[in-house]
Amino acid sequence: MKFILVLISFFLTIALHAQILNADVRHFDDEEKMTLDFSSYGFFGSNVMDIRTSRLFVKGGFFDENLKQESLNRLDAVNFFGGGYGGKITFNNPLSTLFKGNGYYASFEMDGVAGLTFNDNLFKLIFQGNKDFVGDSAGILPLEISSFAYKKVGFGYNSNNKLKVGVGLLAFDSWQKGRMDRGFLYTSSDVSEMELLASGIFRNGTSVNGMPVGYGIGIDAEVLIPLDSNNRVKIIAGISNLGVFMSNSSMVTYNVNSKFQFDGFNVNSLADFQNSFVNPTQYTDSIIPKGDTGVVFDMLPFEIYFYAPSRIDGKKLQLTYGFRYRAGIGAMPNVYAGVDWRPNNKSIIINRLNYGGYGFFQWSFAILKSFEKFKVGLSTNNLHGFFTKEAYNQSLGITMSYAIK
Repeated sequence: MKFILVLISFFLTIALHAQILNADVRHFDDEEKMTLDFSSYGFFGSNVMDIRTSRLFVKGGFFDENLKQESLNRLDAVNFFGGGYGGKITFNNPLSTLFKGNGYYASFEMDGVAGLTFNDNLFKLIFQGNKDFVGDSAGILPLEISSFAYKKVGFGYNSNNKLKVGVGLLAFDSWQKGRMDRGFLYTSSDVSEMELLASGIFRNGTSVNGMPVGYGIGIDAEVLIPLDSNNRVKIIAGISNLGVFMSNSSMVTYNVNSKFQFDGFNVNSLADFQNSFVNPTQYTDSIIPKGDTGVVFDMLPFEIYFYAPSRIDGKKLQLTYGFRYRAGIGAMPNVYAGVDWRPNNKSIIINRLNYGGYGFFQWSFAILKSFEKFKVGLSTNNLHGFFTKEAYNQSLGITMSYAIK
């Protein structure tokens, strides 16, 4: 057990920039055992900005004209940028006698994510100025921003790993959420006047004396759906964090519904841009109205998913597929399809084509290994992100399971 805890700590350290996409060693086989399961992931990416440019937003740096032009060439009507991290440890006891042969689970989880949805006009206005929109109006929708970080304790009922239903209690270290419902920027033909018509809402939670910015309670559920009489072919479907968030009394809500006049701005230093983006106080007088402070109720950022794992006794090469959607984080739904190769009963090699999240098409790859009671898997949603700076996303994930008995 000491070896397992040391190994978990090591992988947690290296996996803060990773993401797991259902390459889970829990479904390596169908054996029902008391287990200690662990996973850790982290990722970042965009459909517009390559890895070099995305890292500038995190570490700061100079967004030169060559990088700008590369991003401008990739713009779509709707674009995405974001990243996240997380780690989870779960104790599963599906065979407990507490529930007449059915069991329970208990888990602890940390998760954080930040996402931005924006259109091509907004990107051009920020990084090129308004020269392309002189004498015209530029629509800046859609525009959504979100940033969450929380700790979660979960517990619930586990019916032989075929049905899990439980509740999660969440404590949020940060909560930012914003959406524009209307947005136009007009520049007069002689460039003497600029007007911004804006309507939307932005909420920003701040910690008071180190206490969480808010709390949440959500329902978690997962069900195994057999597709044949022997329960060999199956689909696993689930939902996580379906519930409500309640902030502390220091949550600030900005309701934007006004017409503004200003001189515009151009950005080269991403360090300056990041500071202004996270701290909008410098624009409060001209753009953002005075906020209302108080308790706020909202939906938790929840997740729905389903996927088909490969059969334990099936062919060596098997088709797999799945779907995942995380609501409230400014990302696209994620779908994938590919093959699992089982060269023997101790190994699974996974290749998949993945689409969605904060990027478009990506190549997912994973290796899962079984060592008697211990199983471990290493996965990435974008393998070529480790070999070329021209890739748009980078991710890595660890999943482990130790059979106690």
